[in-house]
Amino acid sequence: MQDVDWGAVAEEATSILQGLVRIDTTNPPGNETAAAFYLAEILRREGLSPEVIEPQPGRGSLICRLSGSGERGDPLLLLSHLDVVGVERDKWERDPFSGELAGGYIWGRGTLDCKGLTVMEVMVLLLLWRQGRKLGRDLILAATADEETGGKWGAGWLVANRPDLIDAPYVINEGGGYGFVLGSHRYYACQVGEKGRCRFRVTTKGKGGHASRPTSDNPIFLMGRVLQSLNEMKMSARMTQTIREFFRITAAGQPPEVVTVLDKLARGCRLNAEETSLLPEGLAADIYATTHDTLSPTILKAGEKINVIPSEATLMVDARLVPGSEPAAFLDRVREQLSPLGGVEVEVIDSGSGLEADPDSELYRCMAEVIAEEEQGAALVPFLSTGGTDAKHLCKRNGVRVYGFMPTRPDPDAPVRELLHSHNERISVENLLFGTRLLYNVVRRFCS
Repeated sequence: MQDVDWGAVAEEATSILQGLVRIDTTNPPGNETAAAFYLAEILRREGLSPEVIEPQPGRGSLICRLSGSGERGDPLLLLSHLDVVGVERDKWERDPFSGELAGGYIWGRGTLDCKGLTVMEVMVLLLLWRQGRKLGRDLILAATADEETGGKWGAGWLVANRPDLIDAPYVINEGGGYGFVLGSHRYYACQVGEKGRCRFRVTTKGKGGHASRPTSDNPIFLMGRVLQSLNEMKMSARMTQTIREFFRITAAGQPPEVVTVLDKLARGCRLNAEETSLLPEGLAADIYATTHDTLSPTILKAGEKINVIPSEATLMVDARLVPGSEPAAFLDRVREQLSPLGGVEVEVIDSGSGLEADPDSELYRCMAEVIAEEEQGAALVPFLSTGGTDAKHLCKRNGVRVYGFMPTRPDPDAPVRELLHSHNERISVENLLFGTRLLYNVVRRFCS
């Protein structure tokens, strides 16, 4: 079996990612078919047989399978998505669809979410194929459309209409793998679950009229009281098994002051500035969000003209719910909170329950072993995502375990969590190679 030339892998992965970023798949409208065919052509040149599934014009997903003997069990699915969120070009230092290589980083929308993972998984498939490795289980690659707006034309469509293409009890997906340092220890977070969602619309109404004659029922004033009331809603801490395990692993071997801070977080307490400084940037906020139901007002609409009092104001709210907290019950709490105001309508727009996968599995243990070998002294820790992924579609089938694992080392110059969906998204060539190498070792060990 030939050794892997990781220098050549870094160059190839960089080139493929640059080309993929240059295909604008902003969703909406998506146009993922072009990206799917771009990758399909790379795989076909190697002698593989990829398939592009296009349920709607322009909404293509890529599927490719390496067949195994089945001796090791059922298939492993490598999942990612090809669509990206929009950009504000004037806020970027470089063209967000250039794929420019500068300062050791590949710049562009999707380099982290989630075209970087797509390329890592494509490279894993290519390396195993080129080496002629005998697999003990099938390996499936799926780079899907439409994840950023819910997955209707991507993973959701495949689960509903072509489940045979992606049927696998184990899935490696986006949403985790990022490294962080706590005290003197390094950890890599594996997403084993994600929060649910309850998106709702609040409407206030009044008579409206000329702005020169103020009314007592101006819906904008009432909406202001709605915002204040929502901001004052009490959210109790809810500790899932995932977060309990996270605290158990990270607290081990830490100095007393860090253990005290972790204990406060485990009890749902807010930290002061000094306590927060003992943790990696953003970790306290992440933990708070994964142990509490949260809500964020995102869109507020009212009048059209400055001299007209509107007769209606609407507010869109995005609530994220800890697994075990159900959308219907949460919406009842919202209505109860707003009921004293009177004249307020609340209606659900979209909802779904949270999910968790048991980390006690062969694949999770395999990832933990590879992390420990590649990064001496590092540990894998389970974590919940505050956002949503295509895991919600796959987990509709009983027994499917989805793990978010795009391995990246901590990078203070390009922090992964802060650059997702943000300006100047980029990934270092070093991290692109690091993630590819770790995923290769995980998949090789799990499937060979």
